[in-house]
Amino acid sequence: SGLRGRHYNRETDFRFRQTPRPPAFPKGVPRRLAPDAARFPKGAPREPRCRESPVAAMNFNSLAASVLIVGISALVISKVGDILVPEEHFSHKAEAAHTPAAGAPAKKAVPDPAVAVALAAADAARGEKLVRSKCKSCHTWSKGGRNGVGPNLWGVVGRKKGTAGGFTYSSAMKEAGGDWSFGDMYSFLKRPSAQIKGTKMTYRLRKYKQRADVIAFLRTQSDTPVPLPEAGAAPEKAE
Repeated sequence: SGLRGRHYNRETDFRFRQTPRPPAFPKGVPRRLAPDAARFPKGAPREPRCRESPVAAMNFNSLAASVLIVGISALVISKVGDILVPEEHFSHKAEAAHTPAAGAPAKKAVPDPAVAVALAAADAARGEKLVRSKCKSCHTWSKGGRNGVGPNLWGVVGRKKGTAGGFTYSSAMKEAGGDWSFGDMYSFLKRPSAQIKGTKMTYRLRKYKQRADVIAFLRTQSDTPVPLPEAGAAPEKAE
């Protein structure tokens, strides 16, 4: 050969270089079972190995089967219960539980005290806090204050109804007539629509103590406050 008598390096001479080949594996064997050298030639990227554990697969199947069995069992029990115990059985029991006994006395609503009695225990300072928290969005009560959604309330106690300057009243308020007495205000604040049908005011003070406190404060918002009624005097008209 041409290499006889010549110095050569077997590792560096290109004539002795050979491209590495992957080892052969029997035909018909799936590639995933082949040795790593055959599956991944030199320089080729390797795919990640992700083999599901048989134990994990068995646990998932067992869990899914358990959930399915529980759901079917609940459905069957519900259907059987509806057949054995009809719904009317429970409805009758519920009606009997909410129906008061025949001999039980019905609770009577306690009427509000007379306006004179309520005003005798009223507190104008508490009334001012109530007016500021509940009435401020619609009314003003200072002397010369502007009208808002509702009229200015300076001097309202004892004033003729529907006469605040510059405010457009409803026809119902204009036709109401009379002055704002303590009794009328006491009833009006409890239920405005019952006292004057067609009024625009809808806000209510259901507690008589709050109404008395508000009236006691509004009474002070005047150049000449109206005297408070005596508790022993004839009661004013009130609802």
